[in-house]
Amino acid sequence: TGVVKSLPMEAFYGLSYLAEVYFPAVTYIGTDGIARNAYLTSISLPQVVSVSQYGIAFNGLTNIDLPQAERLSYYAIYGNGDLQTVNLPKVSWIGNSCFANCDKLTDVYLGRRESIVTFNSANNTFDWCSSTLKIHVPSELYDAYISKYGYYSYIWSTGRRRYYQDVFVSDL
Repeated sequence: TGVVKSLPMEAFYGLSYLAEVYFPAVTYIGTDGIARNAYLTSISLPQVVSVSQYGIAFNGLTNIDLPQAERLSYYAIYGNGDLQTVNLPKVSWIGNSCFANCDKLTDVYLGRRESIVTFNSANNTFDWCSSTLKIHVPSELYDAYISKYGYYSYIWSTGRRRYYQDVFVSDL
């Protein structure tokens, strides 16, 4: 028997019956790897390090916890309309439009303590998320986030920009 370490392109794509995913050893999710599963409400990927574009997109998830994730590609978690909370304690890079159209997203926890997270081109990352969105960052890095991204964070596009006051919160 083998251990699944990678989910290839469209491994779990558009499965109307898929409600739960658990892969304890998977470290990589390919393009559309777990996507367009409207009834998928639970996901456990404790070893995932990298998520490709649309890797966990258009699902019915309310919470995502990726404790080992370091890199989320553009559109990686796009369009999860019921998503409310995301925990990314080790992430260092987030692609543009990664969380766009997650319109119920209110809390993102970034716990990387060595340096601030790089938002690719600081563009569209949280476009069309909840107007109450808060990005929780370590208190020792709060000033660095404000210095780089500002109080009115510019991590969403000018075309559909929503300005969120005090997006960054230092409460970790």
